[in-house]
Amino acid sequence: MQTKIFPHADDLTAALVDLLAHHFQMALPTPHAVILPGGHTPRGAYRQLAQKPFPVDGNTHILLSDERLVPVHSPESNYGQLQPMLKALHIPAARILRVDTRQPLALAARHYGEGLRAFFEHKGRITLGVLGLGADGHTASLFSAQDVERGRDSLALAVPRQPGPDRVSVTADLLAKVECIVFVAAGAEKRLIVERMRVAAATLPAGLAVIGVANVQVWFADNAAE
Repeated sequence: MQTKIFPHADDLTAALVDLLAHHFQMALPTPHAVILPGGHTPRGAYRQLAQKPFPVDGNTHILLSDERLVPVHSPESNYGQLQPMLKALHIPAARILRVDTRQPLALAARHYGEGLRAFFEHKGRITLGVLGLGADGHTASLFSAQDVERGRDSLALAVPRQPGPDRVSVTADLLAKVECIVFVAAGAEKRLIVERMRVAAATLPAGLAVIGVANVQVWFADNAAE
């Protein structure tokens, strides 16, 4: 696992913009996807990409790392956070795999998993997965080692939460299919968990979730964006 330290969150954002632009524009003959998270750290990159759109390859797909079962217009919706960028880049709904949050939790997870399975059946590949990293060591909506284990042999997982909202998350089995994973984290409160990812990743849900991935990076900036 490689760790890259940025002097400021703005520098991390600029690097993430370049990385996403590269993968969005990759010209490949079969479907290829990028996994995107919600959260505060990548928000600046999404905003910059929306402000300066460019042509996206016709085989580019977008997957969500996880989603809360809230309406799209809710500030807690990861898909809602992504919408301005997706619209600016003219990525059609048919190439966006997302959770149907109108459905009950178990059904929403099952249908998301079926959509992911269909993507692979059409020779799809995931060239990049961008993931958040919580100060408690979680990623996507995998909050514990038990969540990681429950997701074995499936691509999407129902994650009940008390208090809610409930969530649907990708699993370690799905992440094992990703060619490159980049965790993004910013702010002094994330410093200790980033160091723990570096020296003892298997003690954290986030580390357990990517144990089968050959190329894993952690990008960190001490200063969070305003």
